[in-house]
Amino acid sequence: MIKKLLRHIFLMLLFSSPCIKGSAELRTYIIKVDTPSHITSAAGLALYYKGYKVDLNELWAILPEYESPLTFSLIITQEIPNCKSHGNTIRCLKLKDDQKFLWFNLTLSLCDTDKEQKYSWTIEKKNQEEVPSRIPENGIVVLINPDYIDNLVSEPAITNTATIQLPAIKIKSTISNDELHESLIASMMAALDLDTIHTKDRPVYKIRKDNSVISASIK
Repeated sequence: MIKKLLRHIFLMLLFSSPCIKGSAELRTYIIKVDTPSHITSAAGLALYYKGYKVDLNELWAILPEYESPLTFSLIITQEIPNCKSHGNTIRCLKLKDDQKFLWFNLTLSLCDTDKEQKYSWTIEKKNQEEVPSRIPENGIVVLINPDYIDNLVSEPAITNTATIQLPAIKIKSTISNDELHESLIASMMAALDLDTIHTKDRPVYKIRKDNSVISASIK
C-alpha cells in the first residue's frame, strides 16, 4: 500500500512539471536515415522492432508502436543478433559476444509552455561494457555496417508532439553508393533467418492536410 501511494505521489509530481519525460498522449514515431547526396538507392535497408520488419527503402518509416514509450534503444549492426527460443517461441534477441555495433539510448522530453508544446531527445551513446546482451523491448535494430554511420542528428524543440521524429541516422559522406549497396546486400543475406520470425506487415497511416501524420496502424 505504501509503495502504491509513493508511486502515485511520484507520478503526480512528474506530470505537474512544465518539462516532463513523455506524457500519456498517444504519439506516432517516425525514424529517418540521412544519406549523402550522391547516394542514389537504399534498397534493402530495414529495421526490426517488436517482431516487425520495417522497410527503410524510402529512408523513413513509421514504427509499429501502439503505446507512447519514453525511451528507445537504437542498435546499428551488420550482423544478426542471436535468437533465444523456448520450443517454437522466440523469447528474445541477444548480441553475440564479439558482435560489432553502435548502441544509442534515446530519451524523449516534452516541454509545455503557455504558447506551445515542444519535444527533444537526449542521446546517450553506449559502449559494449555498458549495454546488456539482450535486446530490450523497445530496441530498434537497424541492419547496416556501423562503420558507415557518422552520428545521430536530432533537431531540438520541435513543436508537433503528436508526431515524433526520432533522431535521424546520418550516414558518412565518404561512403560510396557501391559500398552502401554491398553492405545492404550482405545484411539482407544475413537476415534471412531473422525474417522468418518477423512479420512484414507495414504500418498504415492517416495524413492531415498539412501532411502531418495523425495515426498509424498495422494492416
